[in-house]
Amino acid sequence: MRGVRRLFIIVVFLFFAGAGWYFFFAREGGTGTGSPATAGPGAGRAGAPSEVVVRTEVVEPQRFERSLRLNGTLLAREGIEVRSEISGVVREVGFREGGFVEEGTLLLRLDDRELQAELRAVKAELALAERNEERLGELRERGATSQRDYDEALSRVNVLRARVELLETRISKSAIRAPFSGIVGLRRVSRGDFVTSQDVITVLKDIDELKVDFSVPERHQGDLREGLAIRVTAGGLTEPREGAIQAIEPRVDPATRTITARAVVENEDRRLLPGNFAVIELVFAVNDDAVLVPATALRPGLRETRLFVVKGDKAEERVVRIGTRLERHVEILEGVDMGEEVVVRGAEALRSGQSVRRQES
Repeated sequence: MRGVRRLFIIVVFLFFAGAGWYFFFAREGGTGTGSPATAGPGAGRAGAPSEVVVRTEVVEPQRFERSLRLNGTLLAREGIEVRSEISGVVREVGFREGGFVEEGTLLLRLDDRELQAELRAVKAELALAERNEERLGELRERGATSQRDYDEALSRVNVLRARVELLETRISKSAIRAPFSGIVGLRRVSRGDFVTSQDVITVLKDIDELKVDFSVPERHQGDLREGLAIRVTAGGLTEPREGAIQAIEPRVDPATRTITARAVVENEDRRLLPGNFAVIELVFAVNDDAVLVPATALRPGLRETRLFVVKGDKAEERVVRIGTRLERHVEILEGVDMGEEVVVRGAEALRSGQSVRRQES
C-alpha cells in the first residue's frame, strides 16, 4: 500500500514539474537551455507582430441610391362596375368586349318604349293644363274667377311638368354611357336579358395611368413627400416603370405602425393591369460620390464599427460611421476618404500598425 502511495506522489510531482517547465521556458520563448527560439517564416523578434496577407480595395466614388423596397398592388386610375340604375330589358349592346371606348360612348340601351309612351301622354296633359292655367289667369284679371281656381290650375301645371322631367330622366337612364374613357371588360348580359341595379353589365377601367398603394414603415416618415420618385416592377416586366408619389395618408396606422402612400405610374402601352402584384422601390436620395465598401471589410463592435485601411505596408484601424446597408456593400458616412485602400479580406488577424502584404488578385 505504501508503495502505491509513493508511486502516486512521484507521478504528481513529475506532472507539476513538467507544467512549470513549460510555462517558464516555452511561454518566454526559451528552449530549456536559455537560448532564443528559432523564428518561423515572416516572424521578427519575440513579441513583434507578423506580416499578414490581406486583400484590399481602393475607395472610388460610386453612384448610390438610398432606397427602400416594398410590395403593393396596382389599381386602375379610374374603375367601375357598369350597372343600370333602373330595371328593364336589354335592347341594344353598344360595346365590344376588351375594346377601348371614349367618354360618352353608348354601352347599353334598355327598352324604353313604355316610358316614351307614358311621356307622350303626360306631355299632352301638360299642354291642356297650361292652356287652362292661361285662360284662368285672364279670367282672374277681369275678376271672373277666384284666386283658388287659378292656384289649383297652376299647381296642376307644375305637377305635370315635374312628371315630364321625371320620365325624361328615367328615359335618359335607359341609355347607359361610359362616364370616362377606358377599356371595357367582358360582357355579362345579352340582348333580351332583364337587368336590375344589382346586375353587373361589364367593367370599365382607365389604365393609361395606374395607381399603386403601399405601406411605409413609420421610421421613414421624414423621407416621405409628394413627388418622391419610385420605380415599379410588375406583370413579369423586366424593366421597371418610373412614377412618383401622388398622395400620403395623414395618419399612422396604430396596428401596423405604417403610413399608406399612393403613387401613379405611366402605362401608355397598357401592358400592366390592375391587380398586378408590384415591387415598389422608393428612391429617397441619390449620391453620385458615395463611399461604399464591401460588407466584409467591417469589424462590428459593441458600440462602434471599425475597419482597416492600409498606409504604405501598415494596417491602420479606423472607427467609421455607417449609413445604408446594401446586399453586399455598406455606405460609409465618416472615417474613410476617397482614394484610401481598405482591407476587405484578412482583417480578422490584423492589429493596428501590423505589417501587411497585399494578396495578388
